[in-house]
Amino acid sequence: MPSDVSTAFFVLWLIVAVTFSYAAYWAFTVRRVLVHRLYRRQATWVGRMGVYFVALSSFLTVALSTGVSSLYVNVVGGLLIG
Repeated sequence: MPSDVSTAFFVLWLIVAVTFSYAAYWAFTVRRVLVHRLYRRQATWVGRMGVYFVALSSFLTVALSTGVSSLYVNVVGGLLIG
């Protein structure tokens, strides 16, 4: 049975992932109807950052909750953060 801390950690991760996924979805949706190129580029940037933060928080949640610390996990984490 998971502890209270891991349950809270998972719930917080779920909130972060859903929030940034929703922001990325709307940024990519709004991008289609914008006329000026600068605004489309900004909407694309917001969408990409939302996807990046979802990927980063998912990776960190899995890596921290399982306690994995092999070389490959460290390399992938370094690439995501860098």
